[in-house]
Amino acid sequence: VPVSEYEDASESLVFKSCFSVAGENAFRVLADNIPQLRTMLIFGVRQKVAEAIANEFQDCDVHYTSATSLLLRRFALHDFPLQHRRIYLNCREGFMDVAAFTERQLAACCTYETSTPNDSVYYTLALSKALGFKTKETRYILTGNNSLCKETLAALQHFVADTALRTLTDEFGQRPITRHPAVPYDLGLMLLSH
Repeated sequence: VPVSEYEDASESLVFKSCFSVAGENAFRVLADNIPQLRTMLIFGVRQKVAEAIANEFQDCDVHYTSATSLLLRRFALHDFPLQHRRIYLNCREGFMDVAAFTERQLAACCTYETSTPNDSVYYTLALSKALGFKTKETRYILTGNNSLCKETLAALQHFVADTALRTLTDEFGQRPITRHPAVPYDLGLMLLSH
Protein backbone atom coordinates (compact mmCIF):
# COMPACT_ATOMS: atom_id res chain seq x y z
CA VAL A 1 0.00 0.00 0.00
CA PRO A 2 1.48 3.41 -0.85
CA VAL A 3 2.38 5.30 2.33
CA SER A 4 0.12 8.16 1.20
CA GLU A 5 -2.88 5.77 1.17
CA TYR A 6 -2.01 3.77 4.27
CA GLU A 7 -4.20 3.78 7.38
CA ASP A 8 -3.59 1.60 10.47
CA ALA A 9 -7.31 0.97 10.81
CA SER A 10 -7.59 -0.57 7.33
CA GLU A 11 -4.72 -3.11 7.66
CA SER A 12 -7.00 -6.03 8.50
CA LEU A 13 -9.51 -5.20 5.76
CA VAL A 14 -6.78 -4.92 3.10
CA PHE A 15 -5.17 -8.17 4.27
CA LYS A 16 -8.45 -10.10 4.20
CA SER A 17 -9.33 -8.75 0.75
CA CYS A 18 -5.97 -9.93 -0.64
CA PHE A 19 -5.66 -13.36 0.95
CA SER A 20 -8.49 -15.88 0.88
CA VAL A 21 -6.82 -17.89 3.65
CA ALA A 22 -7.27 -14.90 5.96
CA GLY A 23 -10.98 -15.64 6.26
CA GLU A 24 -10.33 -19.24 7.31
CA ASN A 25 -7.78 -18.58 10.06
CA ALA A 26 -7.14 -15.93 12.66
CA PHE A 27 -4.16 -13.74 11.78
CA ARG A 28 -2.33 -10.95 13.53
CA VAL A 29 -2.10 -8.36 10.77
CA LEU A 30 1.09 -6.29 10.67
CA ALA A 31 2.79 -3.80 8.38
CA ASP A 32 6.40 -3.08 7.40
CA ASN A 33 7.49 0.33 6.20
CA ILE A 34 9.68 0.24 3.08
CA PRO A 35 10.85 3.86 2.89
CA GLN A 36 12.87 3.40 -0.33
CA LEU A 37 9.59 2.63 -2.11
CA ARG A 38 7.27 4.87 -0.05
CA THR A 39 5.28 1.69 0.62
CA MET A 40 3.76 -0.17 3.55
CA LEU A 41 3.76 -3.94 3.13
CA ILE A 42 0.83 -5.55 4.93
CA PHE A 43 1.32 -9.16 6.04
CA GLY A 44 -0.03 -11.61 8.56
CA VAL A 45 1.19 -14.01 11.20
CA ARG A 46 -1.14 -16.79 12.31
CA GLN A 47 -2.64 -15.72 15.63
CA LYS A 48 -1.69 -19.01 17.34
CA VAL A 49 1.93 -18.56 16.24
CA ALA A 50 1.98 -14.94 17.46
CA GLU A 51 0.53 -16.04 20.83
CA ALA A 52 3.12 -18.83 21.20
CA ILE A 53 5.94 -16.37 20.45
CA ALA A 54 4.51 -13.83 22.91
CA ASN A 55 4.29 -16.53 25.61
CA GLU A 56 7.84 -17.72 24.99
CA PHE A 57 9.37 -14.23 24.90
CA GLN A 58 7.24 -12.42 27.49
CA ASP A 59 9.95 -10.00 28.59
CA CYS A 60 11.20 -9.19 25.08
CA ASP A 61 10.27 -6.66 22.47
CA VAL A 62 9.40 -8.86 19.48
CA HIS A 63 9.45 -7.27 16.03
CA TYR A 64 7.90 -9.10 13.10
CA THR A 65 9.07 -8.49 9.57
CA SER A 66 8.07 -10.07 6.31
CA ALA A 67 10.59 -11.86 4.10
CA THR A 68 8.98 -9.97 1.22
CA SER A 69 10.00 -6.70 2.88
CA LEU A 70 13.63 -7.84 2.81
CA LEU A 71 13.30 -8.67 -0.88
CA LEU A 72 11.70 -5.34 -1.77
CA ARG A 73 14.31 -3.35 0.16
CA ARG A 74 17.09 -5.17 -1.71
CA PHE A 75 15.40 -4.83 -5.11
CA ALA A 76 14.95 -1.08 -4.53
CA LEU A 77 18.74 -0.77 -4.18
CA HIS A 78 19.46 -2.31 -7.59
CA ASP A 79 20.33 0.25 -10.19
CA PHE A 80 19.29 -0.55 -13.75
CA PRO A 81 19.33 2.88 -15.43
CA LEU A 82 18.76 1.47 -18.90
CA GLN A 83 15.97 -0.84 -17.78
CA HIS A 84 13.04 1.29 -16.70
CA ARG A 85 10.82 -1.75 -16.28
CA ARG A 86 11.95 -4.83 -14.46
CA ILE A 87 10.38 -7.83 -12.82
CA TYR A 88 12.06 -9.81 -10.06
CA LEU A 89 11.24 -13.47 -9.45
CA ASN A 90 12.23 -15.09 -6.18
CA CYS A 91 11.65 -18.82 -6.61
CA ARG A 92 11.34 -20.95 -3.51
CA GLU A 93 9.93 -24.39 -2.83
CA GLY A 94 6.23 -24.32 -3.80
CA PHE A 95 6.02 -20.52 -4.16
CA MET A 96 7.29 -17.60 -6.19
CA ASP A 97 7.49 -13.96 -5.12
CA VAL A 98 7.23 -11.45 -7.95
CA ALA A 99 7.96 -7.73 -7.73
CA ALA A 100 7.47 -5.43 -10.73
CA PHE A 101 9.09 -2.00 -10.96
CA THR A 102 8.68 0.96 -13.28
CA GLU A 103 11.91 2.91 -12.83
CA ARG A 104 12.20 3.16 -9.01
CA GLN A 105 8.47 2.77 -8.31
CA LEU A 106 6.95 -0.52 -7.18
CA ALA A 107 4.17 -1.42 -9.62
CA ALA A 108 3.10 -4.78 -8.15
CA CYS A 109 4.12 -7.36 -5.59
CA CYS A 110 2.56 -10.83 -5.59
CA THR A 111 3.20 -14.31 -4.25
CA TYR A 112 2.04 -17.27 -6.29
CA GLU A 113 1.80 -20.92 -5.37
CA THR A 114 3.76 -22.85 -7.99
CA SER A 115 4.66 -26.47 -8.57
CA THR A 116 6.80 -26.23 -11.72
CA PRO A 117 9.04 -23.67 -13.44
CA ASN A 118 6.34 -23.38 -16.14
CA ASP A 119 3.88 -22.17 -13.48
CA SER A 120 6.34 -19.44 -12.54
CA VAL A 121 6.79 -18.38 -16.15
CA TYR A 122 3.03 -18.33 -16.74
CA TYR A 123 2.33 -16.11 -13.71
CA THR A 124 5.24 -13.82 -14.53
CA LEU A 125 4.15 -13.26 -18.14
CA ALA A 126 0.50 -12.85 -17.08
CA LEU A 127 1.54 -10.15 -14.58
CA SER A 128 3.68 -8.47 -17.27
CA LYS A 129 0.70 -8.37 -19.59
CA ALA A 130 -1.68 -7.10 -16.89
CA LEU A 131 0.72 -4.25 -16.09
CA GLY A 132 1.20 -3.38 -19.76
CA PHE A 133 4.90 -4.29 -19.66
CA LYS A 134 6.23 -5.24 -23.08
CA THR A 135 8.57 -8.20 -22.82
CA LYS A 136 11.05 -6.58 -25.21
CA GLU A 137 11.33 -3.55 -22.92
CA THR A 138 11.43 -5.38 -19.58
CA ARG A 139 14.29 -7.04 -17.74
CA TYR A 140 13.41 -10.22 -15.83
CA ILE A 141 15.69 -10.89 -12.87
CA LEU A 142 15.63 -14.17 -10.97
CA THR A 143 17.10 -14.33 -7.48
CA GLY A 144 18.70 -17.33 -5.86
CA ASN A 145 21.08 -20.11 -6.74
CA ASN A 146 18.95 -23.23 -6.27
CA SER A 147 18.06 -25.61 -9.09
CA LEU A 148 14.44 -24.39 -9.20
CA CYS A 149 15.64 -20.85 -9.92
CA LYS A 150 17.95 -22.05 -12.70
CA GLU A 151 15.20 -24.19 -14.26
CA THR A 152 12.78 -21.26 -14.14
CA LEU A 153 15.36 -18.99 -15.78
CA ALA A 154 15.83 -21.51 -18.61
CA ALA A 155 12.04 -21.80 -19.11
CA LEU A 156 11.60 -18.00 -19.07
CA GLN A 157 14.33 -17.51 -21.68
CA HIS A 158 12.09 -19.26 -24.23
CA PHE A 159 9.76 -16.22 -24.08
CA VAL A 160 11.89 -13.19 -23.17
CA ALA A 161 15.35 -12.07 -24.20
CA ASP A 162 16.47 -9.85 -21.33
CA THR A 163 16.97 -12.06 -18.29
CA ALA A 164 19.47 -12.02 -15.45
CA LEU A 165 20.27 -14.11 -12.41
CA ARG A 166 21.22 -12.48 -9.09
CA THR A 167 22.63 -14.62 -6.35
CA LEU A 168 23.67 -13.93 -2.77
CA THR A 169 27.27 -13.99 -4.04
CA ASP A 170 26.41 -11.08 -6.38
CA GLU A 171 25.00 -9.18 -3.41
CA PHE A 172 27.52 -10.03 -0.66
CA GLY A 173 30.63 -11.50 -2.29
CA GLN A 174 32.29 -14.85 -1.80
CA ARG A 175 31.21 -16.26 1.55
CA PRO A 176 30.38 -19.91 2.23
CA ILE A 177 26.73 -19.11 2.97
CA THR A 178 26.29 -17.21 -0.32
CA ARG A 179 27.29 -20.21 -2.42
CA HIS A 180 25.17 -22.85 -0.69
CA PRO A 181 22.12 -23.78 -2.84
CA ALA A 182 20.05 -24.72 0.23
CA VAL A 183 20.08 -21.12 1.55
CA PRO A 184 17.06 -19.28 0.12
CA TYR A 185 17.74 -15.79 -1.21
CA ASP A 186 15.42 -14.11 1.31
CA LEU A 187 16.95 -15.95 4.29
CA GLY A 188 20.42 -15.01 3.05
CA LEU A 189 19.36 -11.37 2.91
CA MET A 190 18.13 -11.56 6.51
CA LEU A 191 21.37 -13.14 7.72
CA LEU A 192 23.77 -10.95 5.76
CA SER A 193 22.08 -7.54 5.63
CA HIS A 194 22.68 -6.65 9.27
